Amino acid sequence: MPGVAGADADRPSAEQVRADRQELRTVALRFQEAAPRTAALQLAATVPPLLALLAAMHAGLALGWWPVLALALPAAGLVVRVFALQHDCGHGSLFRSRRANDAVGRLCSLFTFTPYGHWRRQHAGHHAVWNDLDRRDRGADIYSSCATVAEYRAMGRWRRLGHRAARHPLVAQLLLPPLVFLVLYRVPFDAPPAWRRERRGVHLTNLALAAAYGGQCALLGVGPTASVLLAVMVPASVAGVWLFSVQHRFEGVRWTRHAEWDPVTASLEGSSFLRLPRVLRWFTASLGFHHVHHLAPRIPNYRLEDCHDAHPAFATARVLTLRDALAAPRHALWDEVAGRMVTFAEAGEASRRRPAGNDCAPKHRAGLRRGGVLGFLRERGSAEPGHLVPRIPPRPERGPRHMPDVTATVADALAELQRRTRQQAMVAEFGRFALRANDMAALMQEAARLAAEGLGAAFAKVLEHEPAGDTLVVRAGVGWRSGVVGHARLPPGAT
Repeated sequence: MPGVAGADADRPSAEQVRADRQELRTVALRFQEAAPRTAALQLAATVPPLLALLAAMHAGLALGWWPVLALALPAAGLVVRVFALQHDCGHGSLFRSRRANDAVGRLCSLFTFTPYGHWRRQHAGHHAVWNDLDRRDRGADIYSSCATVAEYRAMGRWRRLGHRAARHPLVAQLLLPPLVFLVLYRVPFDAPPAWRRERRGVHLTNLALAAAYGGQCALLGVGPTASVLLAVMVPASVAGVWLFSVQHRFEGVRWTRHAEWDPVTASLEGSSFLRLPRVLRWFTASLGFHHVHHLAPRIPNYRLEDCHDAHPAFATARVLTLRDALAAPRHALWDEVAGRMVTFAEAGEASRRRPAGNDCAPKHRAGLRRGGVLGFLRERGSAEPGHLVPRIPPRPERGPRHMPDVTATVADALAELQRRTRQQAMVAEFGRFALRANDMAALMQEAARLAAEGLGAAFAKVLEHEPAGDTLVVRAGVGWRSGVVGHARLPPGAT
């Protein structure tokens, strides 16, 4: 069959697919350069129109609710775009200057009600663990993380009910988003005590919001200010949360254990390519190219599409249409056995399936006596209430029992234990070295050396360091890995 042979010859091999995917890193590096002029034009095309729409909504209140509601959707779309630009500032990609990114990011908080520094750090944690089943965020993130079917079934009755209720599309996609942006972001409830700068940033954001909107209330009145604010923030928060929730939980996505996880595969198979109409792509600042963004977070939004078009391997990402994305929030659990996302209903149906033991099992409820051999079943369809029929337990099958091979599981557990022990020793040695270090350069060099030793690499580098009081928090690693975090005394005179 020459036709089949020709088709097989044209199909790329698994090795070629892997090589193409690894080449994507090199391709992505070419698009990480920011263009300040383009970024400034994006701001000019977003913030002034948003201010004009807000002013028009306030003026339209004198005519009734219809002018306000008519302008609310485009204003909400511009708030979503402001949030996307703030997101780029958090990654340091919108402008070349970190100072410019931070200044614009904090300014955007007045429109998005999102504390810039706190959200930036939380989001950086998401980029370190996305679609990794062994390193999921156990905090308050109900949108980009998920539980497995086995974990869901192991929950108690009330916890399972709460878990399912919080992730019901009506709750998670409609009721919670306004509360998240308007209420929960006012309190750093999920920020550890060591995040002093981020916690302080939440309170400073609250002060800025109180000054800005308190001034509006004084000039225009509490009712008009609250009416316009809610008319814009409710649809904007719903759209923003929906955009992020469909990026990693949808039909066709892939979640893996840490031993199988790698950033390229996780970007292409664990993140969606949300193909939106051109006008929605503009309002979302190309957030739909999420597979490209996760591969290289430093690529600004205005270069994501060019990067996607630069290599055909990007086209292998799971494409979501608008209809697919609207249905995606139903998929809330990862089924490790089936290797796919499932709905709560599908998880429940699978848990109710039992191997057929006898003919009357579907029609009866077991009532086997404790400690007895024979039991009784009440027949639901019996004409006589309380009619009992005997149940004889099935005879056990004879033959050798086959125990599962757990050698690989035990080996993986031992390797993980050895890795963690080695990294703990490395962190302790780093702390001891810091006690006698006199300058920052020596401390950074030692951190890189210890990280390479702990990760089993030829060399490593310091990925991030940040002072927290008189303590220095250092994250060192190799390439695209998340690295190892250590705490040390800040050397004298270091900043």
